[in-house]
Amino acid sequence: MKKFLLAAALLAVAGSTRSQSDTAGLALLGRVWGFMKYHSPAVASGRISWDSALLGFLPAYRRLTSRKEKNDSLQAFIDRAGGMPVGDSVAGPNYYIGFQPDDGANILLFRHEAAYPAIRYPDSSYGLLCLFRLWNAIEYWYPYKYGLKTAWPEVLREFIPRMSVEKDFTTYTHDVAELLARIDDTHGYLGWMRDTVVNGGYIRPFTLQYVGRWVVSSVDGKTALQPGDIVDSIDGESATALSGRLATECPASNAASRMIKLGLPMVRSHLKESRLTIRRKGVRVQLVVPNAHPAAPAAVDWNPAWFPYPRDTAYALLKGNVLYLNMALLNRNDSARWKPLIDGSRALIIDTRRNADEQNFTNAGDILLEMTLPVHTPFCRFKTAVPSRPGAFHLLPPTDQGLPHAASPYKGRIAVLIDGNSTSIGEFMAMAFRAVPGARLVGSATAGADGNVALLVLPGGGLAQFTGLGVYYPDGRETQRVGIQPDIAATVTLDDFLRKRDLALEKALLYLNGKP
Repeated sequence: MKKFLLAAALLAVAGSTRSQSDTAGLALLGRVWGFMKYHSPAVASGRISWDSALLGFLPAYRRLTSRKEKNDSLQAFIDRAGGMPVGDSVAGPNYYIGFQPDDGANILLFRHEAAYPAIRYPDSSYGLLCLFRLWNAIEYWYPYKYGLKTAWPEVLREFIPRMSVEKDFTTYTHDVAELLARIDDTHGYLGWMRDTVVNGGYIRPFTLQYVGRWVVSSVDGKTALQPGDIVDSIDGESATALSGRLATECPASNAASRMIKLGLPMVRSHLKESRLTIRRKGVRVQLVVPNAHPAAPAAVDWNPAWFPYPRDTAYALLKGNVLYLNMALLNRNDSARWKPLIDGSRALIIDTRRNADEQNFTNAGDILLEMTLPVHTPFCRFKTAVPSRPGAFHLLPPTDQGLPHAASPYKGRIAVLIDGNSTSIGEFMAMAFRAVPGARLVGSATAGADGNVALLVLPGGGLAQFTGLGVYYPDGRETQRVGIQPDIAATVTLDDFLRKRDLALEKALLYLNGKP
């Protein structure tokens, strides 16, 4: 990033077309701006408003046509901020980034990023500011950048022509969504202050699940739809085409996880009612259903239709003294009631297909592991950002997270249910339970997005989320994108869904009862 590299980069585009030259010049500016944001002492101190510096510089820079003018202008921009830092290391805190220590890892915290909620359109500056802010956040602080399908610098060059002039808010939000989707991360999320403008002011009165076809999984009792209805089209667009169109804006670690995430935007609408074409028991039916306003959403049940127990079941004793535990509802404050049941059971089924509650601090996973995991049994390791070297990550030693252990761990067999709904904490718990002797993971691959998340405010009143901490097996094997793989495969088919079979549960019981 020194001066001679800057000139060389501009020389490389001298023979290209004006459009290509403009893109290359802006790409270089974006990379220089990001490098200095996280490396320059003057910028890192917060004394310079780095957003304002870019916004003030862009109009004149974009009018320049010659290589020499761009080179001199960019060098002057750098010099006004104290010059280009030498080397990759930095000293001291940074105004825009912070870290929270946690068991040797550095949890990423973006700070002091302005939201600029009242951008006026058409816009030719804030779109680039957003692109540069988000692109550089991924460039320096995303632990899985090495596994992206498209080289990250190519993504920057691709989006510059699109985001250099944003005609309206809707176009802008779609561009940002497609940009974030390129990180292939199920943790990826994009929200807006003006959510209803982006996603629609209504929610359809049903939920969808993909099992080879898009199927209604639950409904508001007021609608004529039924769980198990196969959806062919919504408002004149085939369900396949709709999901394919939305997929370009859906960050996901793998294909199965993407289909699960798509179920949410597919039930958002800008219309008061939805026209549906469905198939029910082989018969084609057309329906019109009223949509609900987000302030009063439809009373749909978000659990899978084939969930075999009452929807509020945290634990249940099954035939043969097998104890079923639902991690989504198992409450640590009720442990005095369910811990004795574990001690007296012959085998356990631990269902991680609905994630444990972390927001209300009722997650009981650590208590379960204390009762089952042998002492000094590392089950994971983290890759954490190095604060003094933006863009560098350090792979920490294997760890058991310092979890307490019982003097006499649980001796019975354990089956852990997983699928693509097992995300983040669900995957982490599956990794931990896999280390328990006699435990088997049953179901299908998890979402492939483990670790803590980082939140980044974006211009236009946006909030982006992505994985900020890498999680690996103790031997260094990947979990991101590939997910936690089952020991015993059980993938739900359309026939299973329509018959309300819980195939994973069935296979778990076979394993626990000693049957193949």
